[in-house]
Amino acid sequence: MNNIEEILNCVDDVGYFANNYIQHINIDVGWKQFSSYKFQDILLNYMHSIPYKKDVLVGLLPRQMGKTLLEIIYLIYYVTFNNHKNIIFCGYKGIVLDRIITNFLKSYEKLPEFLKKDIVKDDKHNINIGNNKISFVVANYVFDDDCEDEKIDLGIFDECFLNNGISKFEKIIILSTKNIKKESFGDNCYMVKINWWEHPYHDIEWKNSSVQNLTETVFGSEYDNRG
Repeated sequence: MNNIEEILNCVDDVGYFANNYIQHINIDVGWKQFSSYKFQDILLNYMHSIPYKKDVLVGLLPRQMGKTLLEIIYLIYYVTFNNHKNIIFCGYKGIVLDRIITNFLKSYEKLPEFLKKDIVKDDKHNINIGNNKISFVVANYVFDDDCEDEKIDLGIFDECFLNNGISKFEKIIILSTKNIKKESFGDNCYMVKINWWEHPYHDIEWKNSSVQNLTETVFGSEYDNRG
């Protein structure tokens, strides 16, 4: 299969792109080819095409489900197959955001040459890939509703959500372990909840062991979106 055919396959299917071209660092084995679980395929497809033509996707996930990796994968996919896009990636804490930037760049560099674009770093938190601009900001960043010249094509929010400037965004993706009320975004929001038992290695024995270690209250907050 030639490069043009592969590009067409990837453009049409974010899951195909992820499972064939994304490598990531696994703490046990080092670099590893991404291999998705069913719930990850579903969520990636929702991130690519929010159901019912909504503008906001809220994904509620337990911990240990690969949430941040999915955000990185979709960001790589988006900048690879789009041009002239303005993107905001918002993290809830600076040290976590720095780790996300590092992992994003490392995984991007692992793409084959026919998929990669030039990378130019304005500074640590502002990166241009091809003619796409990515700004990595912390959760207290203020989006000025009155500034009409700043259109944002995509906003990805990790463990935080937007409470101002929502009109600036063409598309918003929020992934969180904490419960977020759909009413915060009105009719433009599609919400999906991934449950802890959808992970193939998380069964009732795993839950009981986790509850013993964490308490039922902490487990509910960390793994059942009760926080």
